[in-house]
Amino acid sequence: MKAKLIYSTLLLKIMKKNSVNRYSKEHKALIVLSIVRGELLLEEAMEKYSIHDRRTIITWLRKHVRNSAKDLNYQYLVKR
Repeated sequence: MKAKLIYSTLLLKIMKKNSVNRYSKEHKALIVLSIVRGELLLEEAMEKYSIHDRRTIITWLRKHVRNSAKDLNYQYLVKR
């Protein structure tokens, strides 16, 4: 009985570790904008939205910065 319980616990840990969460564009934008606006720190966002790896949010932030720069360059070119 004890061995079965230990096996179940280990299996749950492995499943949690290997699971991949998918977030909608809207959900990502909400998290990124709350960090960019200064409403949340990275660690606070991780805790609030149950994101275990900080690299996930950092990747979203990089994409946000890259897309913002593209928008600014486009707006600059259009005004000229």
